[in-house]
Amino acid sequence: MAFPTAQHMPPQPHAQPFQPSFPPPAGAYQQPGFMPSNVGPSPAMSAGQSTRGQVVAAAPRTSTPAASHPQALTPKPEAQAKFPPGDRSHLPAEWKPIVAALSASVDQAKKFAAPGQKRMVDDSDRRLSQLFDLMNCDEVKLKDKMKPVFDQLVAHIAGRQFPAALQCQAELMTINSDITSHLVGVKHLINVLKTLPQ
Repeated sequence: MAFPTAQHMPPQPHAQPFQPSFPPPAGAYQQPGFMPSNVGPSPAMSAGQSTRGQVVAAAPRTSTPAASHPQALTPKPEAQAKFPPGDRSHLPAEWKPIVAALSASVDQAKKFAAPGQKRMVDDSDRRLSQLFDLMNCDEVKLKDKMKPVFDQLVAHIAGRQFPAALQCQAELMTINSDITSHLVGVKHLINVLKTLPQ
C-alpha cells in the first residue's frame, strides 16, 4: 500500500510575542550624568550650588533705597527791632511822659529800696526797659486804648495811690495781653514803691 507523499511546506518564521507600543519610561535611555537642558534646578537648591557639573548662578539682589530722612526745618529768623535796645530817641510824643514818669519811679526804687527788694527792683527795671523799647519802636498794640490808662497809672503812682495804680495795671493787662510780661514789671515797681518812706 502506497502512502501519500507529504507536501513540502516553506519554513515559517517564528512568531514574536505581542508587545504593546508604550512610550519608554522616563530615564530609560538616559546615560549616567546626562541631564536634559529643559530640566531646571530643584527649588530647594541653594543659589550657587553645582548640579552635576552645572552651576546655577545666584539671582541678583535688588537693593531697596533707604528711607529718606526728612530735612530739618530751618528756624525762621526772629524779627529784628527797628531800633537797638535802650534807644529812646524815637519815642512817639504820646509815650514820652509815660516813659519819663516810670523811669523816675524806677530810679527812686533803686535808691531807697531795702536790700531784700533788690531782686524785685532789678526785675522791674529789666521788664520796663523792654516795654520802653516797644514804645520807642511804636510797636505797642491798641495804643489808643492803653494811653489813657497809662496816664491814670502814672498819676496814681505820683499821688501814692497805689491800690488805684494796681487796678490800672490790671486793666492794661486785660486790654493788651501781648505785653503782659512787661506789665508785670509795673506791678513789681508799685509793690516796692508803696514800702518806701514818703
